[in-house]
Amino acid sequence: MSEANYRRLTRRNRTWTGFSQAWLGSDHLLIVNSIRFVERYQRFALADIQAIVVSEGGKRAVWQSLVVLICLVAGFASQSSLGRGFFFVIGFCALVLAILDIARGPRCRCVLQTAVSRERLLPISRMPSARAFLAVMIPAIEAAQGNLSAEDLAAHAAATPQIAPAMLTPKPPPLDRSIGFTPEVLFGLLMLDSVLVFVALRSSVGVALGLLPTIYFAEFLIGILALVQSRARSATSLAVLIAAFLCILVDPFALSGIAAWSSLVNAFRQAPSVPQWNLAIGASAGTLLLAAGWRATMAVTGLIVCHFERTARAH
Repeated sequence: MSEANYRRLTRRNRTWTGFSQAWLGSDHLLIVNSIRFVERYQRFALADIQAIVVSEGGKRAVWQSLVVLICLVAGFASQSSLGRGFFFVIGFCALVLAILDIARGPRCRCVLQTAVSRERLLPISRMPSARAFLAVMIPAIEAAQGNLSAEDLAAHAAATPQIAPAMLTPKPPPLDRSIGFTPEVLFGLLMLDSVLVFVALRSSVGVALGLLPTIYFAEFLIGILALVQSRARSATSLAVLIAAFLCILVDPFALSGIAAWSSLVNAFRQAPSVPQWNLAIGASAGTLLLAAGWRATMAVTGLIVCHFERTARAH
């Protein structure tokens, strides 16, 4: 694509998988959708565009405010400097994302209608960009199709035969938004981690140094992705998902992490002649059962809820 022949209408609207952007050519609108390695081009002739509908989008993302609140409470409640630093950093990042989201303006949904298709324009996702987009597109479409005066529109409406209500096309059913499998992946990971955490807390420090941080990071990362992709989920599955994520945030600093951290500190305080890899983590039986038990409980509950949700959607 030669940029000299096109006028850029929007900036790149980036997502988790790629970006999308709108360009205006001499006689058509070009939409570029990229998924990093593959780019898909859609061209809409200006003469074929029947309507461009812009509607306000949903409310602000609830998870941003929820993460900020949870991190503040957990940071003040944590008794270790490591825990307070971790929660304050995560809360600060969530607060910055919320501020940037507000600064970009209200969300919106833009749909382009032609005679043969109805396409959502992904590059237009905010009201300020939608206004700038329409300010350019309306004159371009009028130049390609011509401009009808109010008298011509009234004459056209009078000449159009009235359609009886019985002949109108029935209202189509609402679209059923597809749901991903990220929550199922998270609950499956928790089931596996329930065994791995138990092994790590009963094993040597050398094993725990490599195993426990990996478990914590994987659960936190997939938990964030599951919350982001949970808009189409039911209230029950969303509640279970939020409860599991809260446990993921608290666990490294209140459950299994406390036992591992105290054991590591004691290990490094001992004499150098003592082999560090032979020192087992001194986790109590209650800590072992709690760290492994909440993961197994959340995993089983989440998988059951997701199964019934998919079964209900299938019927």
